[in-house]
Amino acid sequence: MNANAHVGQLGLGALLLPSQATPDSAADVPISNLVDSASVLAPAEAAPDLNEIAVSSRFYPGSLNSPPPQDLVLVTTDQVFFFVQSAVLLAASRNFFANCIIPQRLAAAAARGQHEITCIHETSIILNIVLHAIYDFPCEQFGPTNHNLIATVDTLAKYGLSVQTYVTSPRSLFNVLASRIATDPLQFYALAGHHDLYALASRASVHLVGHKASDIPMPVAERMGPIYLNRLLALHQARQEALKAILRAPPAPHPPTDACGADGHAALARAWSFVAAYLIWEMRPDMTTISLELTVGRLSRDISCPLCKTSFHARLAEVIAAWASVPRCI
Repeated sequence: MNANAHVGQLGLGALLLPSQATPDSAADVPISNLVDSASVLAPAEAAPDLNEIAVSSRFYPGSLNSPPPQDLVLVTTDQVFFFVQSAVLLAASRNFFANCIIPQRLAAAAARGQHEITCIHETSIILNIVLHAIYDFPCEQFGPTNHNLIATVDTLAKYGLSVQTYVTSPRSLFNVLASRIATDPLQFYALAGHHDLYALASRASVHLVGHKASDIPMPVAERMGPIYLNRLLALHQARQEALKAILRAPPAPHPPTDACGADGHAALARAWSFVAAYLIWEMRPDMTTISLELTVGRLSRDISCPLCKTSFHARLAEVIAAWASVPRCI
């Protein structure tokens, strides 16, 4: 059976679904049980030559209770049947769902009270996520892998679906992608850059503030594109420059006393400058406020003057607050 070939029409009476595949028995099935078996009792010329078919556990006859009717059956390369509403797909697609949906054939099938059946050159896993995206249904319960999700986003344009529309908050596909970012932030950032999905890229960049540019593989850098690669590098540079500016000023001097005068403050300023230089040289853009506080805070152990120590801790508090406010995303 050729991909994207229209294989005929099938009336509702041609399918005997298990227990009529009620919502209670068919919905929310894990990916290992993505399909239900169904017997086909139809003439050979009106349906695929199969004794049994596998029907989607989410898109089966009667699963979409609201109009328009489920008048279209999509058959994947692994022979899973999805019963969908052609009107919904046509409204979402800019190219008749990769030219798989032919309105004239839909009209002819409807006139006979039958389903139009068409084969889709896609696996059931990918088509399942695509359809969930169109209908804005959550798909996390099927356990799609990161690879499945990324492949689905790359597939949307093929079916005339706007990536900018379906991968945006608060739509379900965006939410499941965002929930996976921490597991592979670089790949999700590259995906976002490739499709100019700024909101998704921004979330991924939080996990990449400490990722060295030299550790980004060339294919990944090419996929994200020069604009988003530059934004990531600019984030790293901006955080480095921000730390330099934050550490530049030493603790403020206090009025001279008999125990501590200008020499004591100069010594504290030199020690501060030494630690600041070390941090700037060794820093990683993902340095935490705790790490910064521990490193700079060691200076206090060598400060004997109470007034100098008070000034030091006040300056350290300013540094920590300022570093915490530096953006961690593009």
